[in-house]
Amino acid sequence: MYGNIPHYFALPPFEIIANTELQEETSHSFEWGLGGEGENWHIKPAIFYNRYYNFIDWREVGLRISDGVILRQYRNVAKAETWGAEVAASYWLTPQWELATKLGWVDGEDSEGEALRTLTPLEGNTRLSYQANDWSLGLQADYAAAMNRVPSCGNSLTGSQGDCLKSTGWFSLAMTADWLITDALKVNLKLDNLFDTRYTRYQDVAGLEAGSNTDLFTQTGRSLSASLRYTFVGL
Repeated sequence: MYGNIPHYFALPPFEIIANTELQEETSHSFEWGLGGEGENWHIKPAIFYNRYYNFIDWREVGLRISDGVILRQYRNVAKAETWGAEVAASYWLTPQWELATKLGWVDGEDSEGEALRTLTPLEGNTRLSYQANDWSLGLQADYAAAMNRVPSCGNSLTGSQGDCLKSTGWFSLAMTADWLITDALKVNLKLDNLFDTRYTRYQDVAGLEAGSNTDLFTQTGRSLSASLRYTFVGL
């Protein structure tokens, strides 16, 4: 944050220029949560609030014409605040079938009422799994809502201000399988993104100019992965 750091292989290429007047960021955080469980269910909701002083964030401050490198700099925002909620819950439909979900969302703004780059849309996953003694199968849905609450970005070429890049909602399915071959050997399989969906998580493009090329940030398509785990048991 205090030194010049080039990122010439990024797309687009940029350089972080020093800000020797940068002040330390401090914050106050508050979180309230509950937990409940029954014979075949549990739920843990929580809400939180954070207030920042001298909040640190980067801004695009210009374009170096000689080589086309965008210049960015970390700067202080006098005050900022974020708030949000999250929940984790599960329900055993039968002794073998479990339905579980996790959801989270973060909103906030700076002292001038502008959205922060660190916000996230409503995002989560829901999983249905079958668990036997030594193997299990699962179907998981990952998803997120569209993100339209974004900060403003300066155009590095024209110097004009406008909304930063927004993101659309997305949905992806995955299948998993686990097999405990022996007490020490376990195999895991995962078939991700069953429908070969092209999508971009907002967290990966937050703060980019509207119209930026997001191809490098698009999540991978359908893929199959496997892992083998062996645990050595001491004698």
